Amino acid sequence: MVAAAFQASNLPGADLKPATAAAFDRYAQAAQARIGRELARPGGFLYIEGLAPARRDEVLHNLREGGIYIERLETRSTNAKAIPAPRRTKKPRE
Repeated sequence: MVAAAFQASNLPGADLKPATAAAFDRYAQAAQARIGRELARPGGFLYIEGLAPARRDEVLHNLREGGIYIERLETRSTNAKAIPAPRRTKKPRE
């Protein structure tokens, strides 16, 4: 039974449309570029070290008080525009 779970040849695959694959490639390139910029930042071990000084101080204060820091990151293209992806159209059920 365990072996059957790992047989990928029996699983249906997704066929991506060329526009969807291209959108994913643009996203992956933009994400890699963003990560590269973050890693190249001198002294930037923690994400918060790259924040503006006033924001960094605020976040550090909240962390010292036992708070947490969560920030939603959005990967954008090199010209700071959203990366459009084609919408999936629903297929009628059989």
